Amino acid sequence: MGNPIRVLILEDSANDAALLVRQLQVGGYDQTYGRVETAQALRVALTTQTWDVILADYSLPSFNALNALALLPELGLDLPFIVLSGTINEATAVSALKAGAHNFIVKGNWARLGPAIARELREAEVRQQRRQAEDRLRLTDEILRRIQSLVILTDRNGAVTYVSEASRLILGYSPAELLGEQWWQATYDDPAAAAADREGVARAARGEISPSTEPYEKNIKTRTGATSWLLWQVAQGPSDTLIAIGHDITERKLRVRERELEAMATLSAALRAAPARAEMLPIILQQVLALLKADGAALGILDPASGETVVELGIGSWADEAGIRIPAGQTVLAEVIAGGRPYAAGAAQLDPRYFGKTDVSRIGSVAIVPLITQSQTVGALWIGRDVRFGDGETRLLSGIANIAANALQRATLYEETERNLRRLAALRAIDTAISSSLDLRVTLNILVEQVVTQLRVDAADVLLLDSVSRTLEYAAGRGFRSPVAGHSRWQASQGYAGRLVVERRTISLPDLSAAEPDPLRAAGLAHENFQAYSGAPLIAKGRVVGVIEIFHRAPLHPDADWLSFLEALTKPRSRAGRGRWICGIRRPRAIPNGRRS
Repeated sequence: MGNPIRVLILEDSANDAALLVRQLQVGGYDQTYGRVETAQALRVALTTQTWDVILADYSLPSFNALNALALLPELGLDLPFIVLSGTINEATAVSALKAGAHNFIVKGNWARLGPAIARELREAEVRQQRRQAEDRLRLTDEILRRIQSLVILTDRNGAVTYVSEASRLILGYSPAELLGEQWWQATYDDPAAAAADREGVARAARGEISPSTEPYEKNIKTRTGATSWLLWQVAQGPSDTLIAIGHDITERKLRVRERELEAMATLSAALRAAPARAEMLPIILQQVLALLKADGAALGILDPASGETVVELGIGSWADEAGIRIPAGQTVLAEVIAGGRPYAAGAAQLDPRYFGKTDVSRIGSVAIVPLITQSQTVGALWIGRDVRFGDGETRLLSGIANIAANALQRATLYEETERNLRRLAALRAIDTAISSSLDLRVTLNILVEQVVTQLRVDAADVLLLDSVSRTLEYAAGRGFRSPVAGHSRWQASQGYAGRLVVERRTISLPDLSAAEPDPLRAAGLAHENFQAYSGAPLIAKGRVVGVIEIFHRAPLHPDADWLSFLEALTKPRSRAGRGRWICGIRRPRAIPNGRRS
């Protein structure tokens, strides 16, 4: 079967028409054809049926090929039109081609007919595809002209080759003013930043790097020098080009900024109203959780002595984090604190060790910002949720962290001042007891009471050293659940207390579960559930005369201020002519059979 073709023949001779049909068959065409010989019949045929090609005798009794050619554009048709004649001269043939005919064949030279039809059909298809592409291009141009987003196209060198009409509304520039190098000159304040961004665009256009698949926010300069914020989406275009669409989000950014300022003002007011530092922490975290729609939030403070970050409070998914000590080292949290810069990433890029015992993979995305006050990073604030945090949200979190850091610092300084005043009062109370009482037990009870109160621990005791028997004997205590300790005596060379006597220095065991056990005291203190221990020797006139021990039922990590106060309690206090003193406490000369002399 030959190639199907629909042929309209303009011929007044039936014999000539039949000859054409046979020539088409010889040329390999399986034709459907019609024959007309008047202008009216031609119009009807063209408006009621579809044709692939027109074969027209140049001259017919009632009209000619030129008249037929004029009818085609009137009807909006573009059909291959081949003129056939055996009588016209070359000049007439040229005029027919100029009038719109696609080819001219002299009757009798039928070998040219088949190839001519094939060529004209191909060219007709090309013209059709070109018209469709032009229609699509015009439609695209119209869409881009009407669309309110900014569309730019760059070449492989980063030069801008197309800018949509939205540039007038968004930037105040006409598209022509932003073509080529002018985009990089007009929309950037910093030439170095423009050069860096252009290099990135050029590399993405050439396929050397992949364009970002995530929308991102970026501000650009307008004609007036103001800033417009755009949400950009980028894709690689054809033939080493890059297409970028920028949605104007300036008004939204302004509204968001207003809400952020309102939120920070609300937070500042709430923190000013909070009477104590401990009450500030939940206010900060709850505000963060609500503003950023997070699933969990936590705040940690840097321990300068150990380099660890101590989680002071966690809420939401991190409610169990309080008290956890996150070690220093090559961690994201440590980098944030050391560098003073925020960090945000998805859970796949995070190590759960950075955040204690919580499984970070359930959170999805984490943002960490430093707590900075007086140019010093004192800790970090971090939050987590399923949705990744944007740059704007990280900036908001940083703003909240700055407010929080300053508020916590003010509260800390105030509470430190109050604590120092209380401790001075405690020292005065001990001095008063020493000066006014001859009862050693009363004085020692006042001492351990002040230790427990001022150092905020669960229990404390004083063990006095018998220099003859080299034993330590319980003399006073507070906070113990059992009286067992009140009837005990230990060798001064053994156990934790023995270490204080031998080493003559303060020791601190923050976590007893990780320390070597004290076999002498283990049985007596088994039911006390102590988890931390600290102690200091009581030294008078260069001699160890006893020890003071501190116990806590939770891990205890004393800071330098805490230890300094403990040492202040154990320093000798003496007055001339008042006899022998223990830690500033006058001691009886002898205690025979447990009775005072």
